[in-house]
Amino acid sequence: MEFREYEEMLWNLMSAENTVRNHAEMMFESMKADSDRTLLYLLQVIRSTLSDDVRGLAAVLLRRVLIRDEVSLWTNAAASTQHSVKTDLLHVLTYETNRSIRRKLCDTVGELASSILEEGEWEELLPCMFQWITSTNVAHRESALRVFEMISLYMATCMTAYFDTTIQQLFQTSLRDGEGHVALHALRALGMLLLSLDELDERDRFQPLLPAILHALHTMHVDGNEEDLVEAMEVLIELLEPHASFFKPMLKELVPLMVVLVSTGASDGSFGRRQLAMEVLVSIAENAASACRRFPQNGFVEQVFPLTFHLMLDVNEDTTGDEVDDAEDDISNVDVGAEALQRMAQAIGFKKALPVSFGLVSQYAGTSTN
Repeated sequence: MEFREYEEMLWNLMSAENTVRNHAEMMFESMKADSDRTLLYLLQVIRSTLSDDVRGLAAVLLRRVLIRDEVSLWTNAAASTQHSVKTDLLHVLTYETNRSIRRKLCDTVGELASSILEEGEWEELLPCMFQWITSTNVAHRESALRVFEMISLYMATCMTAYFDTTIQQLFQTSLRDGEGHVALHALRALGMLLLSLDELDERDRFQPLLPAILHALHTMHVDGNEEDLVEAMEVLIELLEPHASFFKPMLKELVPLMVVLVSTGASDGSFGRRQLAMEVLVSIAENAASACRRFPQNGFVEQVFPLTFHLMLDVNEDTTGDEVDDAEDDISNVDVGAEALQRMAQAIGFKKALPVSFGLVSQYAGTSTN
């Protein structure tokens, strides 16, 4: 098959006509019998100046045949082809400007690296990533961190000697990086590394990064970077259940920030952000209850519990009946507030929770009768 025919097959794989698409799928499956040609053709498409749609599909297919298929083409490929795959992936990533394709290629690099790094089969990868992390090109820094996220298990098992030096400095710098989405990618990579560590002593070696994490969250909020902020809070929620104690040194700074995120933005469509910030607070209460009870002057309950009442009373009077019907499957702020109050009261204990809760009930009951 000539390259032009291969390109046509890729276009047909995206066809809306079932007959055309099914025929192209059969052609691609039969071609996979030749591992070397399939891998090299896909790389040629990715390197080419063809449409981003075709190049993006080629990137997806390359990841699938290398990693995801039951029989990986990687193991059947010649050593020269394997070398071309590794070299070309890094070369394309160096110059790729399409963010979607770059993300797909990073995932391919990361998954392939996860399966071969420990055997010493990709010696060029880590030096390249550490070079990119200091690059002036923000795309390089983001790509390196995405790859680090994908190889977190390798880092957790084979790079512990560098935790206090190279790795920690990498995250210190990246979490404070205000360009692009670098800080978010750094938080994601750090989160995956923490989840990959088995020993608490190893995990706590990264506690010096807590101020940088707080800085990243605060900067996302101040800059109005809602999408990154929402994703960052999702990372925190995932980490808090198994690793709440890791965050204890910064709870007195993290809690007020989450309080601000729940309290503000009611009229700008940021309901998802407010709900996630409340979930972070609930996760803190459920997984670090003793630390919450030790806040001076019952400070955690005094700061957080009023927010649950605000959410429960947050009814948009401008919402029409049709809009209510359309949104009936959504989780409302009323639901979030009620559930959060119940979960936090149970976690922290009624001795701390009830006096504040009764005071809030009396306050709002008095307001409604005036």
